[in-house]
Amino acid sequence: MQPKQRRFVVPTVLALVALLFFWAAAQAGSGVPAAKGGSHPPKGPTTPLLSARRLAPYLVAPIADAALHDQLDQVIADSPSDTCLTVSVGGRVLYEHHPDAPMTPASTEKLVTSIAALDVLGQDTRFQTRVVAAGKPSDGVVQGDLYLVGGGDPLLATKAYVEHFQNQPQIRTSLEDLADRVVKAGVHRITGRVVGDESRYDSDRYPDAWPARYAEQSQVGPLSALSVNDAFQSWPEHQSREGTVESTPATDPPVYAAQQLIALLQARGVTVTGGAAAGTAPKDDERIAEIDSVPMRQVVDQLVTESDNQTAELLVKEMGRKAGGAATTNAGVAVVTKTMEKLHLARPGTHATDGSGLDEHNRVSCRLLMNILDQGGPRGVLASGLAIAGKTGTLAGRFLQSPARERLRAKTGTLNTVTALTGFVNAQQGPVLTFAYIANGEYVNDQLLKLQETLGGDLVVYPQGPALKAVGPQS
Repeated sequence: MQPKQRRFVVPTVLALVALLFFWAAAQAGSGVPAAKGGSHPPKGPTTPLLSARRLAPYLVAPIADAALHDQLDQVIADSPSDTCLTVSVGGRVLYEHHPDAPMTPASTEKLVTSIAALDVLGQDTRFQTRVVAAGKPSDGVVQGDLYLVGGGDPLLATKAYVEHFQNQPQIRTSLEDLADRVVKAGVHRITGRVVGDESRYDSDRYPDAWPARYAEQSQVGPLSALSVNDAFQSWPEHQSREGTVESTPATDPPVYAAQQLIALLQARGVTVTGGAAAGTAPKDDERIAEIDSVPMRQVVDQLVTESDNQTAELLVKEMGRKAGGAATTNAGVAVVTKTMEKLHLARPGTHATDGSGLDEHNRVSCRLLMNILDQGGPRGVLASGLAIAGKTGTLAGRFLQSPARERLRAKTGTLNTVTALTGFVNAQQGPVLTFAYIANGEYVNDQLLKLQETLGGDLVVYPQGPALKAVGPQS
């Protein structure tokens, strides 16, 4: 593949800047007259406005940009032919290769889902899980069934499940705390069943376009508005960074959730006469207890840092419920599309088909991803959830020997023939660079992942070039 052509000729730029340099130097030598009636000059800039000292950064920038172009041309040359790359600093594009080509994004699609969720659902919105009954308990006894009503919280989990993850701490909504609140409400006996209510969303467990292997590999648990432990009923003692392939999905998520609550209530001395079931709570219910999730901005943090497929797909259904007329994946995806248009982020040829990026029919461009990140900037809500190279989330085990370690924050993306990385780099000399890289069409291997470390290393040393003292005035 031919390297990308540069858009400027460095010698021409340097020649023009050099003329300004010498002109400014001559002007700077004319001196400043003393103040009338005294020996002190009038107050003003120590360095004249057109001093050669002020022009030094402009001499360095073209050289640094040219060096970066050479380095990134090599990254592209070593990448699959179907690759896009964009890099900018402060809104100025430093490099671009196929910036608007629609690409399969893998999990970088989660940035699209996240920015839409923050806009549609609101940064401070919380999911609420309720425990209700048909009537008010009498002397601590619930006559009939107790209902566990799902509010779409993707982080509702038991302590045992959360502790098996390698990356800690994990954000969760504690099912144990909800059981404690039921006991605190005075309940000590339930004469009926505990019934799980998932009626907030539809009961489609997986998007239609997904291949069956995603469920078989436990890439994501069965989707439900009442999802406890990501709707997995068993899991390995210690979770690897490679995924949840050893976990077992619950055959009936609302029943499984009810079973988990029964076990926690019984451990706290509550008698439950009946078993677990699925159903819908009565409209005129009596509220017993409730628990809220963390705010949406922290839900999105967890989604981006850990690349949580379950969270992404449930957020899509919630967006469909709120703004799409139906609590379904298809309705939610349509809301995401409209929201990208509203935020002026939509690009020709790009579209969403799910929330997590597992569907190979999603399409984004490198420019789209870069624009999403630049809209909030490196200190924005979305940026706060990006995994830190060599330290957190999906990048905890990567970039360990790279100069970009802890200087690069990014969202990863991986499918069989897709690898992607997009985020920010805090360069050693101060600039913060935004970048997006997606490679399609070649099976992901260690060499491709190592190439992303090369990319990070190239960005972290920007701007390369002669030291400012070397091109500034000499004493």
